[in-house]
Amino acid sequence: MVVDDSTEMRGLIRDLVAPLADEVVECGDGAECVERFGALRPDWTVMDVQMPRLDGLSAARVLHERFPGAKVLLVTQFPNGGLEAAALKAGAVGCLVKEDLHRVAELLCGPAVEGAMPEIPVASPKPSADSLQKN
Repeated sequence: MVVDDSTEMRGLIRDLVAPLADEVVECGDGAECVERFGALRPDWTVMDVQMPRLDGLSAARVLHERFPGAKVLLVTQFPNGGLEAAALKAGAVGCLVKEDLHRVAELLCGPAVEGAMPEIPVASPKPSADSLQKN
């Protein structure tokens, strides 16, 4: 399941995960995701953090309460230091910056057990002064 209020972003994420799934269902916001999740029971949900009606953190929290086995990967355009902790607390397996969406297939195919997810950066690391000097 792909959840984002941007049609274009949903299409991009759908294209990235389609080779991994028999079917990819799209939802326009967290409320629609929560409404449809029980009937669909997707293997994975890739969901934006900032959306109208019901944001991704709140939707992840509801899914985790109603469906404890739900695997939710949150994505964000605007990372901040506390977002990863908030995502994990809400029941998501991690949070990925949208500029790193090329990693989504790698992350969805990796271990899906809580605490075993590969490290998912909330923000792209900035190059160190040493690495800049070596180049």
